[in-house]
Amino acid sequence: MSAAMRSLVIPVSDMGAAKKVYTAVLGDPHTDTPS
Repeated sequence: MSAAMRSLVIPVSDMGAAKKVYTAVLGDPHTDTPS
């Protein structure tokens, strides 16, 4: 059995509002900006 990472991309029109919703549901993001 192999483990795989998967990404879910959900397009949004207002990034600030989307970030507030996802932070409320999932908690603070591990990484907020690309390194």
